[in-house]
Amino acid sequence: MILKRKDNTFVIDGEFGPYHVIEEDPIYQDVLDRLNSGEQWEWDISPSPGEGYEWNETTWQWEESLVLVKTRLNKACDKHLESVILQSGFPWGEHTIRCDAVSQQNATGFMTAIAAGINPFPIVWRTIENVNISFSDVTEFQPFAEAMMGFINQKFQEKWSAKDTIAAAETEEEANQIYQDYIGG
Repeated sequence: MILKRKDNTFVIDGEFGPYHVIEEDPIYQDVLDRLNSGEQWEWDISPSPGEGYEWNETTWQWEESLVLVKTRLNKACDKHLESVILQSGFPWGEHTIRCDAVSQQNATGFMTAIAAGINPFPIVWRTIENVNISFSDVTEFQPFAEAMMGFINQKFQEKWSAKDTIAAAETEEEANQIYQDYIGG
């Protein structure tokens, strides 16, 4: 229920917490007009959409808390790495090599086989451009596998740095800008 006070401000009395003051401000003119009309009515503020949302006194809306914004952006960083960066791959000569989970497993598997004395050669690798690259021995394949793993490690470090910087952000705008910088936006 909304109550008008003697000083012409209003308070909200209800189950959702402490009194909230509505200043006489044009943004609330519709509410103020209805209150001043003497009409009896109750105004139900929507319940919180869930944990991590805060009530904004200025806009009278539930908004994501900074913690929830940071959590959402950190998950977005993870997804961007997996679905965009590693799928887009790294340059190898004139080609681009996908670095998704399957590619990583294949490279690791071949290097493990080589280390165990198993000869997996020739190894044929398909590029993003659908061109087959053939490796005939370890001297050809090892630099390729090292370049792939180096690229992946570098991209994970960039993601971790972005996530750490997002965690240290003091405002939603700052956190969003860090994320945009990370994805190249």
